[in-house]
Amino acid sequence: MSKAINKRFFEIEKQRVELAKQGKYLKLVKMYGSKFPEIKNTNTAKFWDKKLSLLQPLSGKDGLTNARVKCAYNFLQNSAIKVLDIGAGQGYLEELLEKRNGLKIYSNDFSKRGVELLKKRFKGVFEVMSVYNLKYPKKSFDAVFALELLEHIPPSKIFSVLRSIHGLITKNGYFIVSVPINIAG
Repeated sequence: MSKAINKRFFEIEKQRVELAKQGKYLKLVKMYGSKFPEIKNTNTAKFWDKKLSLLQPLSGKDGLTNARVKCAYNFLQNSAIKVLDIGAGQGYLEELLEKRNGLKIYSNDFSKRGVELLKKRFKGVFEVMSVYNLKYPKKSFDAVFALELLEHIPPSKIFSVLRSIHGLITKNGYFIVSVPINIAG
């Protein structure tokens, strides 16, 4: 990728940030249209099938990963019964969820290997599924998690993905998200 194209991505992102700061949400939404250049997403199921062959529990991960997963888990309210983890990966969140009595755990990932490992390690419903085609009944989850997932969604698809996720959440349910910190100088 040329430096000029790469620079354009960051210029567009700065414009989005400025529009958000100014509260110009209608203009902001237009900045997520398909006419704007996007960085190619190289995050594939094949890549994760390989990466997930090296299973490591949450306790073996770095402090930031531990803190992020535990912080997200702590937002889970006691009233939640049916929980969905989109893009479950290695199942770090599931390690915490399974300790909670009465919780019905649903998780998906687009990695077949990842889902196989989840099924071996935890009790719940685990499926190979893409965030672009979530096949769950409407309004069926009290809480939906998307940890370190949204940054992999191309800007032109982010609003349709968020609408799809919103449709899965019960009336009093909620959405718990984490994305990596992006500190641009």
